[in-house]
Amino acid sequence: MLRNIIEILSRKILDDNTRTRLDQTDRFRAEAHVRILRDRIEVALGLLAATEGMTREKAEAAIEGQVDDNVPRVFVVDDEPVARRMMGEMLPYFDITEAASGAEALELLDKTPPDLVITDIKMPDMDGMTLLDKLRERRPDLPVLAVPGLVEETDLDGRIFDGYLPKPLKINEFRHTVDTLIAQLQEINPA
Repeated sequence: MLRNIIEILSRKILDDNTRTRLDQTDRFRAEAHVRILRDRIEVALGLLAATEGMTREKAEAAIEGQVDDNVPRVFVVDDEPVARRMMGEMLPYFDITEAASGAEALELLDKTPPDLVITDIKMPDMDGMTLLDKLRERRPDLPVLAVPGLVEETDLDGRIFDGYLPKPLKINEFRHTVDTLIAQLQEINPA
């Protein structure tokens, strides 16, 4: 029996090592791709500045103005800094704004309007359900995704979130849900 346990654990360790190597390889490829893209951007900016007669700074500003408008902004609201950072890291292609409370998210709402709010439920001062109510009053069209730790979907007092994913989050399910909510919003409000 001990031999079977050792064999099972050995296989798990080997599988984990294989996955780690594959993840590192993917990361190195992605980093190399980013370096290549940065080099191409540098060349493109130089060409644009040279052929259009504008300064490099104006070319960068023109490009930034076009790119920034297309990146969806997501508010991640959670009283736990590690949870906020983790969710933000799971969404690398979005403009992430973190808020430590519902009140902080509401303060930021008018300054930097989001395309989606992802919120924990149990937070001090203003919980996620109260935040949802206040968001619905001010921006009824804004999708809100609940990502609670200790709350079941049945405990939401009839409040209707646009999505519900309990912690711990499964990265692919989380990304798919966020992508789906953003795509639905873009179908309703095309740019």
